[in-house]
Parts: sequence; structure tokens; C-alpha cells
Amino acid sequence: MFKVGRILIDENNFPDAQKISFQIAPRINAASRMTHAERAFGLLAQEDRILARDMALDLEDQNSRRQRETAQIVSQAEKIANNFFKNKNFILISNPNFPVGTLGLVAGKLADKFKRPVAVLKKEDQESKGSFRSIPQIDIIGTIEKCSELLLKYGGHNQAAGITVKNENLEEFYKKMEELIDNELEGKDLSPEIKVDLELSAEDIGIELIDGLKKMEPFGQGNEKPIFLLKDLTIKDLRWLGNGEKHLKLFLTPDNGQPKVFEAIGFNLSERFNSLKTGDKINLLFNLEEDEWNGNKKIQMKIVDIKDSLA
Repeated sequence: MFKVGRILIDENNFPDAQKISFQIAPRINAASRMTHAERAFGLLAQEDRILARDMALDLEDQNSRRQRETAQIVSQAEKIANNFFKNKNFILISNPNFPVGTLGLVAGKLADKFKRPVAVLKKEDQESKGSFRSIPQIDIIGTIEKCSELLLKYGGHNQAAGITVKNENLEEFYKKMEELIDNELEGKDLSPEIKVDLELSAEDIGIELIDGLKKMEPFGQGNEKPIFLLKDLTIKDLRWLGNGEKHLKLFLTPDNGQPKVFEAIGFNLSERFNSLKTGDKINLLFNLEEDEWNGNKKIQMKIVDIKDSLA
């Protein structure tokens, strides 16, 4: 799987939390999302190298299909959300053509974009089933429990859940959920809030800081990656990357005269920062990472937010 996916892992390159979370786990999970989890288990248990390679190629293909399907469904769902839920605090989208395996991924992307609780369901002949993703202000499983008399099945936790509901109850379920969420959010500021862990200077950023951060791993729920602030940076170069030029790469220099050039990258940022240009002065919120490509390692900032430093 590592070789087929071009993931550099060997006796000299051990996987870190990021590599496991974003490169290995999605490939394993793709089997259960697209076909059946037994395919991933079969690969992990396979001792014949030739058979294992064939199985890894199949898993790689499933992961690629999962990525394409998710992107297509997110695009469709975003249009529906913009057209029918623009001023709503709760978004529920059902469609008979949505594959069950990617509903949670789609709901998560929509919740991140719209900053509202989102449900994405596959609508079948008699019932609908699907996934919820929430925002910090709403305990989604607690809210769903208050509507349990309308459901066939449900389960989850405060930020993610799944349900099965008869189609005849779907409209009433939405109305009750909407009312509960509206009441809970009344008077609350839903503007995104980012907690900054530490303001850095250009001199602070180096391999010693990266090594220190590694000792705090693994990062995730309950141990989030630190968010750093670096002020007064100048954009020396700017590039839009990827299919559709949605991903942003910046080359930044500090205004204190230091000769350093920092690389910063952010994904799916074209709508938020399309007005940026070379020469702009910015303040940057970022996670600090060690980027690796073809065996070469370098320090890289992962963009969290950007503000005009002159504003």
C-alpha cells in the first residue's frame, strides 16, 4: 500500500500522526466506503507480495473514486444549500443518488463551509439514512435524541451522528430539529473564532521548534495542533495550485530584514483569498509542519487564516 500510494515509509522513515491520518487511514477506510471493509483487511493480512500489490492497487483505485465522488457530491450539495438553506440554521439535504459511504465526508465539508449543523441523507423508497456533522455550539446527538420518536435508528456523539428515518417523518423531523437548533443558537455569535496558541517571531521558526512539536504528538481531538501567529510578512510570490486552482501556496519574507523565506500552503482557499497579490503585507495564522517530498524535508506553514497587516 505504501509503494502503490507513493508514501515514503520504511525502516528509516517512520509514519507520524499526519501521515497516518491523511495518507494511510483514508486508503484503508476507502474500502468500507466504496465496497466492503474486508478488502482492506485482506490486504493487511496478505503475506503474498504479488497478491498484496494487486490488492493495494485495487484499494488505491477505490480511494481515488472516493475522492472524486465526494467532490462531485459536495458540489451538488453546496448548490442546494445555497439555494434552499441560505438563511437557515440547520441544513438537511436528501438525495436518492447519494452513496451512503461518503455522506459523512460530505456533511463534514458542508458544516465547515457554512458553519451550521448539516445532515446529508440517501433517500430510499421507504426510508432515508445518513450522517450529521455539527458545530461547537450544538450538541447534535442531544438534539437528535429530542426527536427520537420520529426515528427508526440513531447514534453518535456531540459533533457527529447518523440516523435512519421513515420518509413520511422526514419533513416533521426537519422542522423539529430546525426549531430546536434555532432556539439553541438564538443570540449566539456564530462568527468563526480561532484561538491563537502563541505569537512567533521569524527567529523562532526552525528545526528545533519542529522537533519540540513532534514531542507533543499525536495531535487530534483533545490535543489540537498549535496555531501560531506571525505578523508583518510580505508576499514575495503567490501560486494557485491543483485542479481548478483552489489551493494556495505563498512565499513569504519577514519585514525585520531577516533573509528567511517561508513557504505556506492552504487548501480550498480560492473563494476566501482570491484578492491576494504579490507585495501584500499580511499577518498569518498557521500550523507548523515538516513537509516531505521525494525524501526531501523542509519546514512548511499550513495556512489557517490570513489578515491584511495594514488593516
